[in-house]
Amino acid sequence: SQGVLHISRQSVQFSRSSDIWVDVAAFHQLARIGSDTEARIESLEEAVGLYRGDLLDGFSIPDSAPFEEWALLQRERLQRLLIEALERLSAWYVGQGRFEQAVAHAWRQVELDPWREAAQRQLMLALACSGRRGAALNQYEACRRLLVRELGVEPAPETARLFEQIRGG
Repeated sequence: SQGVLHISRQSVQFSRSSDIWVDVAAFHQLARIGSDTEARIESLEEAVGLYRGDLLDGFSIPDSAPFEEWALLQRERLQRLLIEALERLSAWYVGQGRFEQAVAHAWRQVELDPWREAAQRQLMLALACSGRRGAALNQYEACRRLLVRELGVEPAPETARLFEQIRGG
């Protein structure tokens, strides 16, 4: 029987020939890019359901800068994949008229990266489409305040245009 781990002086890794299920590997497989179909959307939903926090959150190896750098890069990469999946899901659900699901995925994007205006716009649009125009307008104001306070910039023209469209009904 093949072992579960391959261990050397430089690394520890799961054996590809073992039958161990690894959530990160499953997430990568489910979140891979493909055309948006019902089956693809189901895979993306499953992928975002697997993501429950940062990779190896709270785990570190003292005095191991290479490990810490690797872990940081992997966390950022996985979070980027998650945000891309959430963006695609939210856009799909808006297109399908399933606005509550669109709102949920857009909210999660904003929670992960509040400075990402594309996520803010998706949330504003999903809220407005779901009949919550006031919440969409409030979200713009929250976004604007955050950008001004933290980055010293006003929202992008695209975000401001969406705000005006929502405000105009």
